Parts: sequence; C-alpha cells; structure tokens
Amino acid sequence: MSRLADQQQMKFKLNIVFLLLFITAFELNAFAGMKSYLVAFEEEFYKDNQLYQARVMVYLNNKRLGTEKEIRGSTLPNRFLYYMDKNRPVVASGEHRFDIVSCAKFGKALRLNHGGYVQTMNPNPIKHGDRLATGIWIHKGKSSGPVKGSHGCLTIAPQNWKEFIKLFPGPKEWKKMNYQGKITIIRNSKKASNRPDSPSNFRILRHTLD
Repeated sequence: MSRLADQQQMKFKLNIVFLLLFITAFELNAFAGMKSYLVAFEEEFYKDNQLYQARVMVYLNNKRLGTEKEIRGSTLPNRFLYYMDKNRPVVASGEHRFDIVSCAKFGKALRLNHGGYVQTMNPNPIKHGDRLATGIWIHKGKSSGPVKGSHGCLTIAPQNWKEFIKLFPGPKEWKKMNYQGKITIIRNSKKASNRPDSPSNFRILRHTLD
C-alpha cells in the first residue's frame, strides 16, 4: 500500500512539473509577443511649406527607433487641404490602432483599426456626413506638385519610406507574434483641435476599437 502511495505521489509531482513547464513555455511565448510599437505624427512640426510637415517618430517598447535619420510624413490628404476640406476625410487627432499587412496597392504597410472605422475631424461625404472613414493606411506618399497620393490616408515622404517601413517586422511575423501597434496624432495648429467632435455613430466606432 505504501508503494502504491509512493507511485501516486511521484505521478502527482511529475504532473506538477509538466504543468509548470507548460505554464513557463506559455508565458515565454506570450512575452515574446508583447512587443508594442508606437508611431507618433507631429503635424506642422516643420514650417517650410513642403508637402510633408509632420515629424514621424517610431518607438518599440518605449525605445525610439531610427533616430539616425529624420522621417517626415503627413496626416493630411493633400497639400493645404485641412480639416475643413469637404471632399476628403482627415483622420482625427489622438490615438488609433494599427497592424502590419501586405496589400496589392501599397505592399507592406500600416493599416489603421484593421481597416475598420477611424474617427475623422470632418464630415465624410462617403459615409453620409458622419465623422468616420474606413480603409485608412499609413503608406508611401508622392511628391508630384501639391499631391501626396492620399484621399485620407496618412503618408510618409517618399524619400523616407524605406527608412520608415524597415523599422517594422513583416506581416507574417506581426500576426504570428501578436505584436501591438498604436499611432498618436498631434496637431500644433490652433485651427485644428486635438479633441475632435464625436461622430454621430460613436457607438459603432467604440465597438470597433474595443
């Protein structure tokens, strides 16, 4: 009887060991996927009347990346078309989520809110005047006259795109490791509020973000 009890106790201890090993492995995998990226756009940081007037900074777990080279971008659809533009949505100041995906049009790029609702500063005619937009990206811009190649997306200056996009892992790694991404938009102009009005269907937007 004592021998049977010893065997059961040994089996119990082995089960505990295996359980602890499993938990440790799970925690290590979870920790490996805890990388968090932050992209900050500070609009109107540059006052030189160029197309791209936003300073763009990228952080990984609160550590800034790519500090050896300046990265310029824009949070506005096209040159001088600001938040009162009636034809193109302007992404609202504040925080939004992003992930890294690959698409036929932009290749590897950053997609806001999984392609779902993004709050805008102005009424969007495509969304019946609601302050919402969908299909918003951060992608490589253009420099042809006053056009940046954006109908509402955030853009990176073409000369800075390679430097910017190499700071992020590829789409497969991003998804596999469950990386997290957030962008913050800060506008320095007194004309633009950093506290945008809530859209009429804020409940839908809130549900999408949660």
